[in-house]
Amino acid sequence: MPLIFVALPVSTRGFFYKTACFRFTWWVRSGDIELTMKLRNSLFTIVTAAGFLAGSVGVLHAQDDAAAKDKTAEAKAKAPKDKKKAGKAKTNAAKFVSLFDGKSLNGWKANEENPSSFSIEDGAIKVNGERGHLFYVGDVNGGKFKNFVLKAKVMTKKNANSGLYFHTAYQKEGWPDKGYEVQVNNTHSDWRKTGSLYAVDDVKEAQKDDTWMNYTVRVQGNHVTIRVNGKKVVDYTQPEKPAHLEQMPGRLISEGTFAIQAHDPGSTAYFKDIQVRVLD
Repeated sequence: MPLIFVALPVSTRGFFYKTACFRFTWWVRSGDIELTMKLRNSLFTIVTAAGFLAGSVGVLHAQDDAAAKDKTAEAKAKAPKDKKKAGKAKTNAAKFVSLFDGKSLNGWKANEENPSSFSIEDGAIKVNGERGHLFYVGDVNGGKFKNFVLKAKVMTKKNANSGLYFHTAYQKEGWPDKGYEVQVNNTHSDWRKTGSLYAVDDVKEAQKDDTWMNYTVRVQGNHVTIRVNGKKVVDYTQPEKPAHLEQMPGRLISEGTFAIQAHDPGSTAYFKDIQVRVLD
């Protein structure tokens, strides 16, 4: 509502007016007499001298509390829209997202060697048969991952050998040329056991067959950590010129997808609850 005041200066030496946060201050300096009025939403001071001869009338429109709150609420209502969108994207990026629906191989593609080596059994991907690889080709993060945390539950049967690749790419046949392999093997004759960063940073301690193991693979920059059942078994930082490149030139940290390995007909392994969290 409008605020009306009257100032009647004669020999004023000057005046100063300012506004801040919807509050108004009015100073009129003159003479030796000072009159001060304080209102709820406005503060103004009128200074006058004895012997008023003329006057002036001013009208100020000050916003009351309700109007101020309305404008503040309106401004806040507009601003958070973009913030909510950005926050939602950031939140989604920070959450674990499933790569396997537990019912089908949707989002996954077996290469042309032996696609029958992969099937669904009791909510898990069953791996058994001749050599083959099952690549993730789904929509999550466009199917490409650089910095991430990958979680999966894995179980081996007796004498099973399998693997979980990252930073790899689809290829029609053969062992994947690109990316690293995280070993899955507890009682197979290969001495590189479960959790090994295969042929780069190997683990000799085996886990148990017929038991679900919790795999966690984290890649951030050139740093790779692998945990099995919460225990860190690999902590590897790729050097500028890795020694293994002579024999495995594609085994480098870069960017790519994930793949599950079928090793041989005598190996049976299961994968489920496969989830990824993308890192900045």
